[in-house]
Amino acid sequence: MTLVTPDAVSLTVRPEEGKVIEKVENQEDGTISYKVVEASDSTLQPPTVSLTADKTSAYVGDSITLTASAVSAEGATITYSWYKDGQKISGATASTLTVTSSGIYTVVVTAQKTVNNNVYSAEDDASISCTFVVRDDDDDNDNNNSGSSSSGSTSVRRYNIEADAGRGGDISPDGRVRVRRGENQTFRITADDGWEIADVEVDGESVGAVERYTFENVRTDHTISVTFRQIVTEPEEPQTPALPFTDVSEGDWYHDAVAYCWENGIMDGTSGTAFAPNMILTRAMMAQVLYNLAGGTPAAAAGFPDVSPTAWYADAVNWAAANGYVTGYDNGLFGPEDDLTREQMAAILYRYAGSPAPAGTLDGFADAASASAYAVDALRWAVGEGLLTGKDGGRLDPTGTASRAELAQILARFAG
Repeated sequence: MTLVTPDAVSLTVRPEEGKVIEKVENQEDGTISYKVVEASDSTLQPPTVSLTADKTSAYVGDSITLTASAVSAEGATITYSWYKDGQKISGATASTLTVTSSGIYTVVVTAQKTVNNNVYSAEDDASISCTFVVRDDDDDNDNNNSGSSSSGSTSVRRYNIEADAGRGGDISPDGRVRVRRGENQTFRITADDGWEIADVEVDGESVGAVERYTFENVRTDHTISVTFRQIVTEPEEPQTPALPFTDVSEGDWYHDAVAYCWENGIMDGTSGTAFAPNMILTRAMMAQVLYNLAGGTPAAAAGFPDVSPTAWYADAVNWAAANGYVTGYDNGLFGPEDDLTREQMAAILYRYAGSPAPAGTLDGFADAASASAYAVDALRWAVGEGLLTGKDGGRLDPTGTASRAELAQILARFAG
């Protein structure tokens, strides 16, 4: 029915008994429209309900998802309530429900609509049965209830953990390890001698080079694998033995040279604890040092009357003479205890080196003219090779004596 009223006019419509006003519209031009229907025509029809499950049976430890859908009159509000075996599930008001135990699940769907302050509602329900069973190979039931539903079974599911270790060590336990649902499982990793743990991967992800790993609250299958690597040991730097000589200190200019000669068996001390660096060299000492340097072998006697066959230097002098490194005096003597001069030392080393063409010069030394004729080339060679250097005042001092420390320095340069 449609009415047209002037402004500021109140209109009251009272429907007859058994009827209700279903709809009222007030237009801007003052037109009021309303619809009166039988009260029975306004009763809300129950919604159409359907209930589905992603599966109706599952293994213990898995889950089933239930989904309810409803179709109702236009404008109606839909609400859901879930029940298990007739008991309402607290807080379950969504259109979906995830279940983990056997039972009959029911969803009650309510449609509600308000018309002119009158609330109309209708509901319907749908039910579905869900069953959870134990896997045959997961049966751990002491009561032998294999295959029964979870409501009557104490069976617990087991999961597999595959443990593998590569070459170079072990993992314990290894192979396929069965673990009861919810329990922990620890693996211990040991490397063989000469090997170390390189990495441990759990389910394909690295957890580092750990010696043990624990799976906690196991609820699925897992893998654990270990790789090892060989330990590469860098060769240790050889330890240089400390000099036994109390008269050679680390700060001395000849320390390293003495250490070189002693470590290589070229020069020994005058005793177990003394090197005597400032002792003047004798001709016998020079022959012995050269013999040590070359690793010489005994030779026939050179015929020097003053070299006894039993003297400590006899083998060295005979060897040096046989190879042309040393010569005697014009009187046929060798003079083993005579002091060794710097030019004699240069001449002996020069012959030992094969008498190469000298490259040095003596022009820069103030006393070069004092050198013996036989020693000039040897001195030039020694100066050119850096074996022999001058003394204070620009002197070469060819006829001066040589100390054991000086010889050690020259030999270290020569051998190096």
